[in-house]
Amino acid sequence: MTEPLGLFIQPACLQHKYIRHPNSSHIFERPERLRAVLLGVAAAVARLEEAEETITKSLSNPETDDLSNLLSGLSIQSSFTQPKHLSIVDPPRPKTTGQVLLHHPALQLAHSPPDSALLDGGPIPSSTYLKNLHKWASEALETIKNTGCEIPSGLGLNQGDLYLGPGSILAIEGAV
Repeated sequence: MTEPLGLFIQPACLQHKYIRHPNSSHIFERPERLRAVLLGVAAAVARLEEAEETITKSLSNPETDDLSNLLSGLSIQSSFTQPKHLSIVDPPRPKTTGQVLLHHPALQLAHSPPDSALLDGGPIPSSTYLKNLHKWASEALETIKNTGCEIPSGLGLNQGDLYLGPGSILAIEGAV
């Protein structure tokens, strides 16, 4: 028996769209690729179900060539049940966009410079980077209109690979 495969896909990531100009072919992590992954997973699950059903039928009834036996296996009802090879879990959704990014202690700590006060039991620092990230994403449309790029220059961030837009914060929080 094979080990189960876990695939976690956050639907909010479909909102993280490249908006600088119409050509996003140079961007690898984009909604179109996520949709392709979902399509591939759906096809794989369908093939697993088909293979399992074929094996089960052939073991239980050696006369699988009989048309009436093949037709009796068709059921609209069975197409609406959750496949046993796939567990569908609704992802948690933040109540307010920005709450997780700006206030989650683990994110704040991970994106803050090392602080000796924290080691002494001090408060968890507030991440300047995450505040800026939220600001950059929130202002992306206006910044692109004015400068052509929402990623600030001079900070060492790759403007050719990174991008932000109105749906980016929700996608980031959903992925977290």
